[in-house]
Amino acid sequence: MKILFTCILTCCLLSAFAQIVPLTGTYTTSDGNYNVNILYSNNTLTIVEPNKTSPYKYAKNNIYTFTNPVNNIDYAVEVIDQKTLGCYHPSTPDNVTKLIFNTGTNSMAPKEVIAKYKQIADNYTAKLKTDPSNTQAWAFCAAAALAHAYYNEEGFKIYAAKVARSLKLIIVDKSKCPCEDALPKDIWDSVQ
Repeated sequence: MKILFTCILTCCLLSAFAQIVPLTGTYTTSDGNYNVNILYSNNTLTIVEPNKTSPYKYAKNNIYTFTNPVNNIDYAVEVIDQKTLGCYHPSTPDNVTKLIFNTGTNSMAPKEVIAKYKQIADNYTAKLKTDPSNTQAWAFCAAAALAHAYYNEEGFKIYAAKVARSLKLIIVDKSKCPCEDALPKDIWDSVQ
């Protein structure tokens, strides 16, 4: 009986300290604003971003590290589970950005929705030239429309609330949103 118990305990301890291998694929920040591709091979976790590829080497305890050769800044990624990564600077380990495996729920909006909101953003961008006295307001409206096109719903609501707060600081009639096609009325009304 002692041998069986010892074997079970050993297996449990080994599995508790086992290296977690992340799923290969696209990971997204919780706001849906940023996507990266993750590849895993031979104790190397490679993060592929739009502008660079960074190979992180296994350090310890499901943590991978990388030093950027351009600026000598250290980065770390902890594999929390197969679908969740925590990214941070080793000098500030409490400031973690989580990346979550994209199962389709955080994916970008359909092309038609993106096209619709890009057109709305373009309309407000054009107003920057035709109505220069309200340039700041039109820039905020264009930004809200672009966020609607590219952020997931949660990320858009957070960003839109910030845009609404900023707009209410600069417009005269705070009761009416200047761009309800880009910034929904319910978000406008919820912000002081």
